[in-house]
Amino acid sequence: MLQSFVLTDDPRKDPIVIAKLTVALINANHIVRAFGIGLMTITFPLLAATYGLHAITIGIVIGVSVFFGAVYTYAFTRSASGWGAIPFVFLSSMMFLGSAVIYFQHPAQTGLLFVAVLGFIPPVGGIFSSALEEGILAHVPDAQRTRTFAVYGMVGTAAAALGSLAAGLPHSSGLSFQTGLEILLTVYGLMSLISVLISTVLLVAHRREKDKIQDHTEPQPPIHYGRLNASHGIVYRLAALFVVDASGSGMVTTPLLVYWLHTHFGMSSTHLALLFFGEQLLEALSFPIAERLSRRLGLLNTAVLTHIPSSLLLIAVPFSSNGTFAALFLLLRGLLVEMDVPTRQSYIAAVVHPTERVEAAGVTSIGKQIGRAIGPIGGGWMLSSFGALGPFVSGGVLKIAYDLSLWYSFRHIKPGSSSNMSQTLEE
Repeated sequence: MLQSFVLTDDPRKDPIVIAKLTVALINANHIVRAFGIGLMTITFPLLAATYGLHAITIGIVIGVSVFFGAVYTYAFTRSASGWGAIPFVFLSSMMFLGSAVIYFQHPAQTGLLFVAVLGFIPPVGGIFSSALEEGILAHVPDAQRTRTFAVYGMVGTAAAALGSLAAGLPHSSGLSFQTGLEILLTVYGLMSLISVLISTVLLVAHRREKDKIQDHTEPQPPIHYGRLNASHGIVYRLAALFVVDASGSGMVTTPLLVYWLHTHFGMSSTHLALLFFGEQLLEALSFPIAERLSRRLGLLNTAVLTHIPSSLLLIAVPFSSNGTFAALFLLLRGLLVEMDVPTRQSYIAAVVHPTERVEAAGVTSIGKQIGRAIGPIGGGWMLSSFGALGPFVSGGVLKIAYDLSLWYSFRHIKPGSSSNMSQTLEE
């Protein structure tokens, strides 16, 4: 199970050794997966356009992928309460590898649909892997939790940025589209193989370190990772709000945004790769800034106060007179839009019962995925029928409504020690 991941300050138990190894391996797995998804974030919409898919069809494919991702998240996180999360991290890596094989063998419309069933269409491909990893990382000590999530988000976002940048290299090198596509899909496959290797090492290392600690320490009562009980109400309220937020994000999901910038302003794959590399690099830099801000403003205030301006910048994008202004708004938004991620993750871990953190991460992730399944379909339809104004404005307004509702609903629930909070919730 996961009990060896619960950290203590007791040097006799020394589980910090396991925690450091586990956190390092989880971050490494997150990096290679994010690089692969970042690579396909640029490649997928261009590939879809080449095979004649329209904006609404792209939105439907993304929605199908997110739907199956939600199903896997529910199944894996529920099963993790009995089997542990790490075996399902390994299974997720195998699904990553399966998507690479399908991409390479069948890159046309049928292949894209099969990849969608595996849940690996960008921009949130393999989100169920992140839900499992976040559930494990939630067990670091309270004082280190926000920083741990900030590092996890930062390295993943930076890797996705590099993946987006790499997607433009074949075009800038003068290679044909088909040759460049084969190279990019080969790199994606290599990332999936590395992910399988890392998750295998994680599985073996977890078992060995757990046995080592049990051999050198006094027997400890097992910690059972159960399903939502004391934290039920707060987790489902958060999940419902995340549906709204993710629906707003999904209306202007990255593949649709790439499609619009490419068709409306004529941006090439090289320009798109540079733009999203810059945006994601700013997102990565924002994670440690968010962690520092949260010390002064609090977790919830930091999440809300940085998220609202990013939504206003999203609304401003379709009013741009040219691609330069659109890119400027997107870059400014990149500095703010992800600051709520580590603070929100840390807040959830702080206000739920410790034994319920894996499923709490899963349920809240499902809420986000439901919204991400709805949003692209609505966004693709609006973009095809009414132009860019519909999805950008609707998405921004929904996200601002989410922020205000989140603050109003949870402003009195302060994160403290997990034990104290669980007692408060039980009362």
